[in-house]
Amino acid sequence: MINVEKLRKCPFCGGEAAYTPVLSSARGSIRGWEFCIKCTKCGVSTPKNYKVEAQINSAGALITLVDERYDAKKDWNQRADGSDYEKEFWGTEADHE
Repeated sequence: MINVEKLRKCPFCGGEAAYTPVLSSARGSIRGWEFCIKCTKCGVSTPKNYKVEAQINSAGALITLVDERYDAKKDWNQRADGSDYEKEFWGTEADHE
């Protein structure tokens, strides 16, 4: 299961970011999606698309074959100024004393 950490706000306009499907594919029992992370306000997005693929097996279980959501989130949350998202999200120790 992916660590559900918030996406940072857009570095350009401060809008909310969202995982946005770009296209989907089907090959037999395999389903896949390409997606980007995109600002819901100004429309800026990650410069590349990422993938998620899953397959259903004969017992009905879903098997994840490719899952690039973590990479997409990491790339979107990274900032050129090197700001630390963990501190921004959780605060520092001094903030909790």
